Amino acid sequence: MYRLTTPQHYFTFPEDPSIYKTIVITYYQGDRIVLEKYKEDMTFTGNVGVCNLTQDETKLFYAGNKVRLQVRALTETGDAFASDIFTLDVKDVLNDGVLS
Repeated sequence: MYRLTTPQHYFTFPEDPSIYKTIVITYYQGDRIVLEKYKEDMTFTGNVGVCNLTQDETKLFYAGNKVRLQVRALTETGDAFASDIFTLDVKDVLNDGVLS
């Protein structure tokens, strides 16, 4: 993932995501949570959820350091689930400004 870009991250759920009351995607770098996105931030087609990041959001990450991310979900009946932890490389850009 390049800093100051607008990547789309795709997540495939084992069931229809509409059964989940809450979905949270946690982006973790170093020793802290850098960003969290929620069900309301996603779009869904079938069992696939798409999360778009903004230039400002990807600017929060440090280049050269890996980002770990994980999806957690809670059903209407109170069952909580967690995905495996995924790792993304963060690459830098030469121009550190948000394009408009």
